[in-house]
Amino acid sequence: MTHSVEEAFPPTRVLIMSARPGLIIVYREVVLPGDDEVGVRAITVTATPEFQALETELTKAIHAAHV
Repeated sequence: MTHSVEEAFPPTRVLIMSARPGLIIVYREVVLPGDDEVGVRAITVTATPEFQALETELTKAIHAAHV
């Protein structure tokens, strides 16, 4: 659990919760370039445009959930 997308090094699924009462408001399957069949990915994926777009999308959703 974190408020930092990069710190979490996106797993295969992301849940974003609202402020109280803590409801799940975003559920997102995460597929990035180079993922293998079991969801293992290299740290270098953070340099891809796809990761950057995902980080932006999730950061906006986190901020919107806590406004």
